[in-house]
Amino acid sequence: MADAAGRRRDHSSTIRRALDILRDEGVIPLIFRILGETVYRRMLVFETDLVGQVFAPDEHCRWLRTDEVGAYARFHPALSEDEVKRRRQAGHRCWVYADDDGRIVHGFWFAAQGAWLEYLQMELRLEPGQVYLYQSWTAPEHRGRGLAPTTARALKHVLKAEGIARTVACVQPDRAVVYSTHARSGATPTAYIGWFRIGPWRWTFRRTTDHLPFYAPAPRTQTPTTA
Repeated sequence: MADAAGRRRDHSSTIRRALDILRDEGVIPLIFRILGETVYRRMLVFETDLVGQVFAPDEHCRWLRTDEVGAYARFHPALSEDEVKRRRQAGHRCWVYADDDGRIVHGFWFAAQGAWLEYLQMELRLEPGQVYLYQSWTAPEHRGRGLAPTTARALKHVLKAEGIARTVACVQPDRAVVYSTHARSGATPTAYIGWFRIGPWRWTFRRTTDHLPFYAPAPRTQTPTTA
């Protein structure tokens, strides 16, 4: 009886989630979410060439300090303090936006030695001079203020000074909310990567692109400043 009740709750939760996606994002994102749970997954690659561009710094943006590991874990609902420590020990760095009181209200990570894409369960190889940006997160009460693109541009300003030539980021194409963030920070779509799966067999692919999915809402773009 308990197992049957649990299955009914899971089924009801799945239906509610599907209806939420259908209402908020439309039928095509819902289809891709279903495919992602079965036979097909892909991510959209965004890249920014730092050479020849000028990115604005921001006084609120800085590196995560060693004494803020616990604070960042409390700020981000999906991260434990141990995970924050593990990433730092692996050489990943965290860039944050702090408010006037010094509280972290936005942050994201980057890796320079290679990137593990959890959604695809595969590694993204990076070329020399590239870094991978991932897991952007804004505190819910501070959303809608443009902190993500502001923080990204400030980081690119710092990375360019360090000699980095290009940043890379990957997002699920059905999550249209992130497109505007990347476009406003100067990134452009360059490729799709992913796989098809039948039973235990999986075939990976990469194909180039220079535009967003046809079903994506038109993002507000910002023209990069040339040096």
